[in-house]
Amino acid sequence: MEISKVQGISLIDYPDKLSCLLFLSGCNLACPFCQNPDLVNGEKNGIDYTKAIEDIEKRKRFIDGVVITGGEPTIHSDLHLLCKKIKEMGLAVKVDTNGYLLEPLKGLVSEGIVDYIALDIKASLSNYKKACGKEVGGEKIRETIEFLKSSKIEYELRTTCVPTIIDEEEIEKIGREIQGARRWFLQQFQNKKTLDPNFMKIMPYCQEYLFGLKEIAKRYIEKIEIRGM
Repeated sequence: MEISKVQGISLIDYPDKLSCLLFLSGCNLACPFCQNPDLVNGEKNGIDYTKAIEDIEKRKRFIDGVVITGGEPTIHSDLHLLCKKIKEMGLAVKVDTNGYLLEPLKGLVSEGIVDYIALDIKASLSNYKKACGKEVGGEKIRETIEFLKSSKIEYELRTTCVPTIIDEEEIEKIGREIQGARRWFLQQFQNKKTLDPNFMKIMPYCQEYLFGLKEIAKRYIEKIEIRGM
């Protein structure tokens, strides 16, 4: 797998845990608002597996877990080996995913080598092409949502509130589609660096509008939080 970098110590990327972030390169989607365009494009200027593990070992005394993010971690066939190695180090494992590939996630859960899954909900299921930049069947995402809802794994759903994609009506649609989920994060859109440069011209929503979206979301999911304001 292409490992881009191991980053810092984070207080916010793994709820209730101190974590470091491990970025994997490559993605099966092309969301125009993505904040990691180099990773989506499969940058090759990363670090090798051994060096990445050494970096995590150095941080092990100060963290509770590792967040594996990207890009899209599930496109890598050896993701389960990475998760297993981190678990053997005594650390919790969180995987960030777009949810398009369900079987790798099922494998991680069945092997007991992932502790927390964060699933990005890009848009309502009928609007996924607009949000992802590719032909993406909403049914694949629905299957992943239902898998998480029926599993015992800790998980969250999260939606980046991009003004040209997410509005009150869209939050209402998503809320109906994910109703019964445990936790839903609404994330502020960042326009500093995006896959499609045109999205850097889009101004993020103001705080009041995001709180309005939260009130709509609360009709469907009990635990709603806003990130990134």
